[in-house]
Amino acid sequence: MTLDSDPKHTSDTSFAIVPRFVRAVYDMLQNEDQCILSWSADGSHFQVYDVPRLESEVLR
Repeated sequence: MTLDSDPKHTSDTSFAIVPRFVRAVYDMLQNEDQCILSWSADGSHFQVYDVPRLESEVLR
């Protein structure tokens, strides 16, 4: 079954609204130094390796 054929997924609901916090975390993980934080090897979670640098450089 595709989203188009599922009656619960109409064209009006095909675009999810992503909360600002989730978008900010995703952007940090995509753009920041991988020595500070990164996705886990399997992509199921993220890891923070250097909390002081995260606080001073990323969350400034």
